[in-house]
Amino acid sequence: YRIHAGPFHVNPTLLLKELGVDTNVFNAAGEPKSDFTFTVTPQADVAVAFARRGLLRTTVGTDVVYYATYDSERSLDPSVRLRGEAYARRLTLFAEDDYLNTRQRPNYEIDVRSRHVENNVMAGAGVRLSSKLSFELAARRGRTDYDADAVFDGTSLQQTLNRETRGGIGAVRYRLSPL
Repeated sequence: YRIHAGPFHVNPTLLLKELGVDTNVFNAAGEPKSDFTFTVTPQADVAVAFARRGLLRTTVGTDVVYYATYDSERSLDPSVRLRGEAYARRLTLFAEDDYLNTRQRPNYEIDVRSRHVENNVMAGAGVRLSSKLSFELAARRGRTDYDADAVFDGTSLQQTLNRETRGGIGAVRYRLSPL
């Protein structure tokens, strides 16, 4: 981390994600509209250690989406990721929460940029059996919610794309080398 302020370790970044001309802003079949666009993301990674027994990390950022001509396509898309870890010898307990509030297209089939919120929560444990072998188990829940007025091709995006997912994750890790 580049900045140390008391217990806080901060790594600020500025990302240029997209830069150029969108030749078909509205994905229209007839006469496509083009516009200059860029997406820049100011972001900060922050970590706080707790007496070698825990670590709290967060990444906070906002996508700034700019269109020169079509200001209806501009947006601010904040995101936050928070992860807490607690250590007890060979056992690591963790919990993680991801939050994204965006106006970007959900996929290539839906042309409308509609506000939706994505939230994913995960909790689990990892066990280190040796210096090279470890296991991890976690439970995950994800939720996506669209605005009530979001409509594409006469269909409510809230009714068709709102969803909640639940699942489990298992991992086995073996280090082949110290690198």
